[in-house]
Amino acid sequence: MHDYELTNLHYSYLTGLYSASNDDEVIEELKYLKKNYKNFPFERFVAGVFKKEIIEAYSLEFLIKTSKHRSSSIYLYGMQGEEEKEKVIYFLNNSNMSKVTEETVKYLDLIELKKLSDILKRFNLSSFVNFCIDREKEEFLKLILSKSESLEILKFLYNYFDITNSNQVIIKILDNINFLKFVEIIDTKFINSSFTVSEFINRFLLNEKYIVNILYNSSKDDLKKLNVAFFSSDEIPLSFLLTSDIKDYYDYRYNTIVERIKGKNPDEIKEIISKVYFNCPYQELLLILSDIERMMMSKTKKDEEIKKYLSIREIFTLEDAILFLSSIKEESNIVYSLELYKQKVASEDIVKKLGSFSIKTTNDIVYLTGESFLFLLHKIKGYGNYSLATSLYEDPSVWEKCENGSDYIATSLCNEKYIGLVDGVGYILGFTTISPELIVGMGPEDIYMSSRIAKNNMRHSKNRFMLTNDLLDNSKKPYNEVDVKRKFNNRLIIPDLVFTKDVVNSKDKEVSNYFDVPIYVLITQIYAQQINDYLEYLLSKQKFKQYIYQLIKMYYSFMDCPSINYKYFRTEFLIKKIEGIIIHHLNHEVTDINKLSELSEMLSIFSNFLEGKAFLEHTYNYYNPEEMHKKINYKKLVYGGKK
Repeated sequence: MHDYELTNLHYSYLTGLYSASNDDEVIEELKYLKKNYKNFPFERFVAGVFKKEIIEAYSLEFLIKTSKHRSSSIYLYGMQGEEEKEKVIYFLNNSNMSKVTEETVKYLDLIELKKLSDILKRFNLSSFVNFCIDREKEEFLKLILSKSESLEILKFLYNYFDITNSNQVIIKILDNINFLKFVEIIDTKFINSSFTVSEFINRFLLNEKYIVNILYNSSKDDLKKLNVAFFSSDEIPLSFLLTSDIKDYYDYRYNTIVERIKGKNPDEIKEIISKVYFNCPYQELLLILSDIERMMMSKTKKDEEIKKYLSIREIFTLEDAILFLSSIKEESNIVYSLELYKQKVASEDIVKKLGSFSIKTTNDIVYLTGESFLFLLHKIKGYGNYSLATSLYEDPSVWEKCENGSDYIATSLCNEKYIGLVDGVGYILGFTTISPELIVGMGPEDIYMSSRIAKNNMRHSKNRFMLTNDLLDNSKKPYNEVDVKRKFNNRLIIPDLVFTKDVVNSKDKEVSNYFDVPIYVLITQIYAQQINDYLEYLLSKQKFKQYIYQLIKMYYSFMDCPSINYKYFRTEFLIKKIEGIIIHHLNHEVTDINKLSELSEMLSIFSNFLEGKAFLEHTYNYYNPEEMHKKINYKKLVYGGKK
């Protein structure tokens, strides 16, 4: 269809639409354009913008170029005078200001507007705009634009904190020179993702007089002491920053904590030590130490420096605590070192195991028919930047042009027993040859990574660096997450393969040809049967907990495969199957109390799974496992009593 035919169609549609609403003024606007501009693209028409007087004030070409998502009011404002018109033209010609409100243009002068444009080039557009640009925040915005110090403060906060909806607390310090000097000496490795901007600012304001004393009479050790004290728990007041040197401060901290833990129970002692010396809650630390222990078991050479931190778990008395504190007396933010250790070991393990599976090097089609594999998979049009994902879906060459994309790529680690991926209909890219330094985050479920966290390699409470097998074993959600830096040595990383299930479509071929990589086609029926055989094996060995978790992983692996879902995962079928397994083992085989407890746990996990399944599938099947639990508990009483 020719352009003029499309134009006529749009014209007919618009005239019909506005005639139905009796909007005579717009009808006249349409008729004027039709009469005077034969090839006007009516698909770009915006009511009120293309009036004769507005066209004469600007030009038709300018209006066609800039009118998308704009109202006539901004153009009419520009017609009030030359200064106003200059602002409007500058505003509409700068694409980086596309999300700036029209009202903002009216209360800023041209110099301020240009400053704002420059800021938006260096900041994430949407976050910055949502933060400080609307009519109610005029004073706040003008402060940022008028004072370079205020902008530097905002830049720091923006880079290290989530500043959404934090205007009220941030305005307190935007013109505080002491705060600017303070953030210039901050050791950013102390900042973790759970530390809020409000906590940071309020702690500074509460202790400003002590901090200022250090800032303006500082030595290198004083600044180190300031960082240690500021990010420690409130167990150590900042008023004691004024001790003579860093060693004295460590002595004071040690003595204070020893006094503080006297009379406390072991759990309270561990919590205090963990917050002050490790910079995290004890329960979070326990998980970190558990992963480290697993990692050390896999290594022939133990890291003794890391190993010593495990003994915090063995604190049962005051004497135990004092002995442990003596070994870490001059250490701070220990969790940072632990996380770096975990990140290094876990990343190297994944990269090594990825590299153990050979892949084709050209754009062949390779069918996976039961073979073992290990890929990091990234689905286009998953979660994240929707507009960028759409562009990538339409044109794979955007991959090498997306400078405005996030600092990382969210992937899922998948193998022959678990193919969990984010929802969406886009093509899937696979990675097998990345460098360990590129991995900035991971966890057995969605870890809510952000560009801010990835760029700064910040400690993130949802992050959980694990050995490859542990990550896969603990992946019991729709997908796990392994986050990979988008660039290596200032070059965008390139995928090693395209991944698909059962069918190769034209988009898969297009992407494969563009990157010159193979397409790996997973034959779902084969792998589903293979996993089902493995499930039967687990049952035969009475590994009930492993069985139910593998069943759940199988479900998430084939959520997008209707035939497999129908065969294995109909709700009624599942209930009958699980209850059948439990009754069978109650009647015939299981008498061991531990195994009976595992059966009970399997039933509970299954019930929670059904609830999630109902939510995902928008079904509301009611399931009450109480009778099953009663039968298990009765047998536990018969064979030894409650566990």
